[in-house]
Amino acid sequence: GDGDGNGNDDVSRRVLVLGCSNCPWDIDDAVMRRMSRRIHVPLPDEEARTHLLRQLLAKESGRHSLTQNDMRSIVDRTEGYSCSDMASIAQEAAFGPLRDLGSVEAVEECRVEDVRWLRKGDFEEALNKTKRSVSNDLMDRYKAWEERQSVR
Repeated sequence: GDGDGNGNDDVSRRVLVLGCSNCPWDIDDAVMRRMSRRIHVPLPDEEARTHLLRQLLAKESGRHSLTQNDMRSIVDRTEGYSCSDMASIAQEAAFGPLRDLGSVEAVEECRVEDVRWLRKGDFEEALNKTKRSVSNDLMDRYKAWEERQSVR
């Protein structure tokens, strides 16, 4: 065995199995029985989306003109969006200033200071182009699965 029967087990022989799925209802029952702990990670709430937005904007080295109200508006419009969705929106918005430069040649030849700062309109355009990846039907399915599994 792994120990001497007195609670002294060999830590170096322990194995942790960690699984992750976006479709937990598709996992075989025999596998689920062996996973004693199940944790559902919900979509980011308002506070988490605000933090994500701030982190994503920090990657722009402060080169944005978003006010607190602008950020609140963006966070409000992204309810039901995943972390990945938020990153996609920020990436799409970041292309706005580059698109304004025109051609690929103009982008290649420009200096950083020639690129305008990111603004709320860039995010609004990105939000109009980017839909959330988790539908209400899928959220209902997660909730039903949680209830069946008694997940906390």
